[in-house]
Parts: sequence; C-alpha cells; structure tokens
Amino acid sequence: MGSEGHITKPQKALITSASLGYMMWGVVASIGPLAAAGEILSSSPVLDTKIFSLIIPTLALLAGNVAMGYFSDRIGRKKIFFLTLILYGFGIIAVYLSTNFPELAIGLALAEFGAGGEEPPSLSVVAEDFSPSRRGRFLTLIPNFNNIGTLVFYLVLILNILPGRADILVFGFGIIIIAFFARVSIPESFRWEKSTGRVTESSETLKTLTIEDEGQKRKKPNSLAAFSILSMLAVSQYLTFGLMTYVIGPYEFPGAFTDNVIVAVGMAGSSVAGFIALLLINRNRTNYTLFAFGGGFLSLIAILAVAFLSQGLFVAAPILYFYPLLFISMMFSEFAWASRTTLEPEMFSTSWRASSIGLVRVVPMIAYALSIVYTSSLGLLQYIEFNGVLWFIGLLGAIWLKTMKLDTSKVSLDYDDESQPKMEISP
Repeated sequence: MGSEGHITKPQKALITSASLGYMMWGVVASIGPLAAAGEILSSSPVLDTKIFSLIIPTLALLAGNVAMGYFSDRIGRKKIFFLTLILYGFGIIAVYLSTNFPELAIGLALAEFGAGGEEPPSLSVVAEDFSPSRRGRFLTLIPNFNNIGTLVFYLVLILNILPGRADILVFGFGIIIIAFFARVSIPESFRWEKSTGRVTESSETLKTLTIEDEGQKRKKPNSLAAFSILSMLAVSQYLTFGLMTYVIGPYEFPGAFTDNVIVAVGMAGSSVAGFIALLLINRNRTNYTLFAFGGGFLSLIAILAVAFLSQGLFVAAPILYFYPLLFISMMFSEFAWASRTTLEPEMFSTSWRASSIGLVRVVPMIAYALSIVYTSSLGLLQYIEFNGVLWFIGLLGAIWLKTMKLDTSKVSLDYDDESQPKMEISP
C-alpha cells in the first residue's frame, strides 16, 4: 500500500468510526435472536413472540436504512452518525430495563433503526473519501466488523463472562463511547459537498484526504438494471445469512446454548472470509460476484445433501457436520456481502447514493420479514431447500451482472459531476 500514499488522520478516524458502527450493529442484531431464544425475558417465548422478536429488528432496520439514507443525501453523511449513536444508546437502555415484551420491542426497534441508519451513509462516505485502489478493500474490511462484533459478543454469552443483560449494556456503551470520539474527527464526503454546490468546503475537505487518482470516467450504470441486479443479490445474501445464522436455531434447534453456538460458528466463518475477501475484491467485481454466489449455492446444496442422507443424525448430533458446513456456507455469504457493499455505492450517483443504498434494501428486508413467518412452519429439509432457492436467485443476479460487464472496481464515483465545477485530485 506504500505506492498509494499514506492514509491521513481524518481517513483513519473514518475507518475507526465506520468499523465501530458495524460492530455495534453486530451487538444490536443479536438482541432479537436472543429474545427469540428466551435469553432476555424470564418467560419462555411462544412461537408468536419468537416471530415478532425476529421481524421487529428487520422492519426497524429497513426504516433506518431508507430514512437515514435519504437524510444523508440531504444534510450530509457526518451528521447522521451522531444521530444514530443517540438511537443506539436509548435503544440499548430500553432493552436493558425492559420487563415485558412491549418494552423490549420498543428498545429493539430504536436500536435497530439506528443500525439501519448507519449503513447507507457509512458505505457512501467510505466509497467517496478513498481512491479506487483502496475503496474496495475498505468497503470489505469495515462491514466485516459486524461479523467480528457479533462473534465476540456471542463468545461473551457462551462463556457467561457478564451476568444477565449486562453484556448488552457494557458491550454496547463501550462501543458508543469510543465511536463518539472517533466521529468528532471524521471528514464529510468531499464528493457529497461538491455535488451539493459546496465547492469551497469540498476543496478544504479534499486537502485532508489522500486520493491519488479519481478513477476511470465511465457512464453511470442504468439505474433500473443496477437496482434490479442489486436487489437480486441482496435478497439472496441477506435472507440466507439471516435464516441460516439467526433464525434456524430458534426454529429448528431450540435451546439457548445451541442457538448461541450456531450464531458463533456462522460469524466465525463470515469473519474469516471477510479477510480473505480483501485479497480478491479488487480484481474484478463481476468475476468475484459470480464466485461468491456460485459458491454459496453449492454450499447450500452440500448442506441439503448431508441433511437428506442423514436426517436422524442431523438432529441428534448437528455438531458432527452441520457446524462445519455452516462455517463454509457463511464464508460464501460474507464473500457475497462484500460484493454487495462494494457494488452498491459504486453503481449510483453521489447526490442519491445513500438514498439508493437504502432503497435497494426494501425488497430483501420485506422478503426477509415474510420469510421468517413462512419458514416457521417448515421442516428442516424444506427450510434448507428454501435457502437453496434464495442462493440460486443471487447466482442469476451475478450472471446478469457479468453479462452486462458492470465491473465498477476502478471507476470514478463522480457520475453526476458533469454539472459541477471540476476539481483537481491530488494527494
């Protein structure tokens, strides 16, 4: 990375801030499954409570994605990050103090709204404030802290290091406090400032960044095609990741300890793959996406084959083969997520980038909420078959992306800069 120039202090603060935001999302995303497993409230959850514990986070996350994506394009990326910290804080406190399911649901919704609100501005500003040579790697590395945060949090749970709900409070507020100080120093997106006519501010922000080259000038991808492809990829990756990590435990293997181990194994696979993806993501986006979704589809076929051939053993001793297969499947899920987190900010214009990232999540998140209800009545084999179909949808989207030759790895993100004053990019 030496030839790319040094990373400036504001860019380091941005990396730290965004990584902590994703780590916090990992903690918040754990609350719903924990409630569904009966680990937060003293009463054992019935099926309806399990379903709502898993649906509420999804709908609140979606609302945060769409709302904060829109406001991020209107008022800037940086302001949103402080608002999400407030939402996280109040949400976690409400969860910690809850004595019944309605109180828990309110806290869960607030925290998840904040988590959803982080993603569009985070992906946007990271893509906009780094050179194309670094952009893909950081758009892969930073979201992986969601997996790392969840893995560490579940290890704390499994090892019973903190009593009761203290793990949520201590872990959550530790991240919030560190993130607050990091966010004071983060830069605004110089591309967003330029796209909104703030040329002077944009020039000043650019001076604090190391951006050697702007990237290749290309025509912006067709918005409808981009939205359709990204939606297919998102439906496939988002649903299979959630269903095979968070939902399969409470539905198919009821038991708090087993559910926690399933999540930990899945997150371990995802975390490992996130670092491997750093070596692959910049080569060619279309080939990488085809590899990720093709591998994910084959991994589900392998799980289905083993489950079918040893149905009795599958329930009696899942650790013998379910855990290793889940680990591999979640590796490909992370490869697929890295594809999404790089392609999404690269395929839209700066003026609507965060809004578009939020809107791309509407279809998969609504589908995920519906699938939580649908899969609650499925047997294990049917459940895995359904996930195989979802992976196939993503594979079709990857083939479509490859056919259209939409490799965005080296493109300039100033698709809409023709109406804006030009600025010279320099280290």
